[in-house]
Amino acid sequence: MNEGILSLKQELDALGPRGRGHRYPKPLRESVVSHVLTARRHGQTWQQLTDELGIGAITLQRWCDEPTSQSTVTPLRVVTHDKPSSESVTIVAPNGWRIEGLTSEIALRLMAAAP
Repeated sequence: MNEGILSLKQELDALGPRGRGHRYPKPLRESVVSHVLTARRHGQTWQQLTDELGIGAITLQRWCDEPTSQSTVTPLRVVTHDKPSSESVTIVAPNGWRIEGLTSEIALRLMAAAP
């Protein structure tokens, strides 16, 4: 283990046993997510990360899937045509949600109403 991982592991161990109702401090959690995402890009498995950090794989996966305060919103450019299309439209969100079978008019209204 390198020094960064050892430091992270020491901080985690200093918190004592975790479980339901015992939250991790946000800065520590963000450090863990950063480490996990880097390790996953380098081919480390969830089980290896669980063994290394002592945090369950499901918890690590959930943390990595949650949007952070640093997440960015990608602007969407909507192109409309003069003639309405009778074809159905499918919208796929970045988090995997999928809405199928919409008319282009309803899809445009839905996107306009989105926060």
